[in-house]
Amino acid sequence: MTTVKSNTTNVDEKARRILRAVLPSLASKGLNIESRTGNFFKATSEDVIDEVTGKPVVDMDGRRVQKVRRLVVEVTNEEGAYLPEYADIADDIAAKRAAAIVKRGNEPEGLLRALAEAREKVAELDAAIVAYRDQYDNACAVVETYNLPEKPATLSETVERQAEEIEKLRALLAELQSK
Repeated sequence: MTTVKSNTTNVDEKARRILRAVLPSLASKGLNIESRTGNFFKATSEDVIDEVTGKPVVDMDGRRVQKVRRLVVEVTNEEGAYLPEYADIADDIAAKRAAAIVKRGNEPEGLLRALAEAREKVAELDAAIVAYRDQYDNACAVVETYNLPEKPATLSETVERQAEEIEKLRALLAELQSK
């Protein structure tokens, strides 16, 4: 167990040294590595230009203000083969990328964190589905038990029914008056 740990420590230390090292072959092509992603980039600096005057911006000491731009550089094609301009430094590129992977560690923490978040989201969605199904079942029960009122009468039917009631009441009144 100790040899594995010391071997891992040696590999980690060597990976850190490789990442810190300025390899002449990469420097001659202007390539830098982003150790978090393993991607290569070219960095350029340029003057910041004032949008109103069109002149370079200067700081309090009279020096031009510059900004650094990073341009990600693809060193391989879709099949994974090195592009012709980088084929001669393939070993250095591979070493830097491998060192970046070793630096990130054995456990892909970002991926594990994303997996845990995805599992939480799935659990939330499962709970939402269960709640919706309960709501749907309750709604079905309400719809099944609801009795629609009879078809409302038209105006002429209502008037006719009221006229009949008036006639009945008149007949009853006439009977009561005759007694």
